[in-house]
Amino acid sequence: GFDVGVHGIAYDDYTKICMELNTFRDIVGEGQWGIREHYVRFNQDTFMYLAKAGYVYDSTEFDKTKGYLIKKPYKIERMWEFPLTIMDGYLPYSYESAKRLTLKIIEKAEKMNVGYITVLFHDRLYNDAFKAYKLWYEWLINYIIDSPTLTFCSFREAMEELNQG
Repeated sequence: GFDVGVHGIAYDDYTKICMELNTFRDIVGEGQWGIREHYVRFNQDTFMYLAKAGYVYDSTEFDKTKGYLIKKPYKIERMWEFPLTIMDGYLPYSYESAKRLTLKIIEKAEKMNVGYITVLFHDRLYNDAFKAYKLWYEWLINYIIDSPTLTFCSFREAMEELNQG
């Protein structure tokens, strides 16, 4: 019952992007799939290549220089691009600092009426060896649950909402 997608490698080669998607489809079956490129690598052609290959959503666009990106989802042909807002590895490795930065990002996104933020949390960090990240992630989940304005949704649910209006 969970959405799955491709963690792509071939961000700069259309033929290889198509091969990755076809290999994925061979494993999981036909359907409409999404992607995020490994290391959030992209160039000026990546998003058009992904759209032409047949992906329906992507979440690769990210600003590595700032360590976050606050930007509304947008369409490239039939594909929705959901810019990656927050990635664990770009947060300060301090629970309190990561929490403060996250609150600042959420507040700014709400003021900009962004509508959707994406969070990338690597499951390998969910252990006591990375206590600050684990605590931050648990805090963030509870913060969203307790929020009167925030909610969880999948990329597929967000696309349905965006396509309706």
